[in-house]
Amino acid sequence: MTSLTAEDAEALYEMALRFDTERKHLSFPEHHGRLPNLVEVSQRLSGLGELLTEVSDEVLFRATAPEQTESQRQTVGVFTAAAAHVRQAIRLVSDAHYHLAVPQGTVGGPDAPDRAESATVAGERLDEARLAILTGGFLLHRAAEQQSLLSSRAARSRSALPGLPRSSGQASAARPAHSPAPASSPASRHRR
Repeated sequence: MTSLTAEDAEALYEMALRFDTERKHLSFPEHHGRLPNLVEVSQRLSGLGELLTEVSDEVLFRATAPEQTESQRQTVGVFTAAAAHVRQAIRLVSDAHYHLAVPQGTVGGPDAPDRAESATVAGERLDEARLAILTGGFLLHRAAEQQSLLSSRAARSRSALPGLPRSSGQASAARPAHSPAPASSPASRHRR
């Protein structure tokens, strides 16, 4: 992987944190083994839709750049791979959404699935959706961390060069790899 710009690495890291948050929202720990209700799953489905919009905006921001850099192309690739996992999670949560409606009697008719089976399927789909978001978040974290490692190695190699003050290399290595995003970056524009 070619070195990413600090802005692109920060955008990947911020989106990875957003994925982590969404995955936690899909866990429903307050239910202690019970399935969430239809309203809660509806809210999570809406949250996943917002996440997909945010990832798409990051791609759009870079894909429409007049002269796309190698860093932007690589970042677009990571974001599109992560978006595929969000789409998968949306499909899975939509299926869970349907199956949670069955026991409440909102889905009926001769083709309606069995209530007990629907509850099982809904639970499985939510587990699979969490895994999809975890995988997408992992891709983002890995890309951002690779950039952080490349930056640290470059800083260490600069500090080892004769003629350079030791403190300048140490300052670069000590700087946090993921400082706050500049106000003009797409990541900061999407915070709600």
